[in-house]
Amino acid sequence: MKRRTRLQGPVCTALSSLYGNQEPRLIVKSFAVELLYRYKMHMVGPPFSPLEYANLLDVEVEYGDIEAEGVFIDHPKDGARIVLRKQRGYLNNHKLRRINFTLAHEIGHYVIRKALKGFISCAELSTEDAEEELLCNIFAAELLMPSSVISEDLKKFGLDPEALTTLCDRYEVSLQSLLCCVTRIVQGEIVALLWEKDDNQFSVCWSSPSSYRDLILCDTGSTTVERAFMTEEQQSGADTLMHNGKRMRWLSVSQKLVGTYKTLTIMRRGFRSPYRFMPVKEPASSLSHPMVSVPTQMLLPVEPPKQLSASMTHQHDWDEMDMKSSRRPRTNTRRSASIKWSNE
Repeated sequence: MKRRTRLQGPVCTALSSLYGNQEPRLIVKSFAVELLYRYKMHMVGPPFSPLEYANLLDVEVEYGDIEAEGVFIDHPKDGARIVLRKQRGYLNNHKLRRINFTLAHEIGHYVIRKALKGFISCAELSTEDAEEELLCNIFAAELLMPSSVISEDLKKFGLDPEALTTLCDRYEVSLQSLLCCVTRIVQGEIVALLWEKDDNQFSVCWSSPSSYRDLILCDTGSTTVERAFMTEEQQSGADTLMHNGKRMRWLSVSQKLVGTYKTLTIMRRGFRSPYRFMPVKEPASSLSHPMVSVPTQMLLPVEPPKQLSASMTHQHDWDEMDMKSSRRPRTNTRRSASIKWSNE
C-alpha cells in the first residue's frame, strides 16, 4: 500500500479552498492545461517551450550568477521575473533539458502565486515551502508533457525503451521525467527500471514506481537486461525477478542506454491496453505531427471566488510524490527558432 502524505501548508490549503476543495495536485495540473488551451494558437509542440510560455505571460527571464538553478522574483514595482543560473561551457542536451524543467518549475511559482494573490499573505509566500516546490514540479511536468498530448503519442509510438527514448527527444525532457509521466498515464500497467552494472552484477539504480527499487534479477545469464547490455540492441522476453521475497516473472523489454553502463527495462503488468508494449521492426518515427487538441472538460474554473472559504484548515491526503524530488528545479530546456539560450 502506498504511503500517504498530508499536504496542509498555507499554499495547498488556500488553493484547495479557492477551487472547491479540489486536490492541490489536480489544481496545478489544471493550471498547466489551461495555459496550453489558452495559448494553443501560439504554441507548436511537442516540444513545448517554457521560454515561449514565459514570453506569452510577460514574465521576464534573465541569467545571473546565482547558486540555485532558478529563482522566481515578484517585486511590487518591477513585476515578476525569473532568474536562471548563468551557464558555463558547452550546453549539451542534458543541461538544456535541466534548464527547461527549471524554467517550467519557476513559471509554476508565478502561476500559483498569481492565483493566490490577495488571498494569502506575502510573508507566507516568501518562505521556502516544500509543498509549493512539489506542486511546481507537478505543474512543470504537465506543462512540458501535457497528458492529453503524450497519451496520444504513447498509442502511436508504444511503450518499449526505444520508443520512450525517442519521446524524450521529442518532448526534450529527461528520461526519468518522461518515465514518471508515462507510468502515471498508463496507471500501473508497466514498471520502468534503470539497471546499473557493477562488478558483473546488475542492480536497480532507479525505478518508477519507486517501490520497485529493491527488485533483484534472478536466473541470470540470459535475461533481457544482460542480453541488451551485451548486444547494445533492444531485447524482449520473460525475466524472473525477486520482489519482497517473492519470485515472479515479468514480460520485459530492455535496451542499453548509449554511452552509459545502464540498461532501461520496461516490464508489463497488464495485458489489455491501447498501448503497444512489444517492439516493432521499424523504429519509432520522430517526425512531428499536429498538436493534439486539449479537452476543455479538464479545466477547473479559471477565476477563483472573491474570498476564501472560512474553512482554511481542511486537510487532504495525497499519494507521496517524491517529496525528496520537490527540491528546487530539476531541469531541461529547448532552443527556440527565434530565441536562443544564453551561454555566456
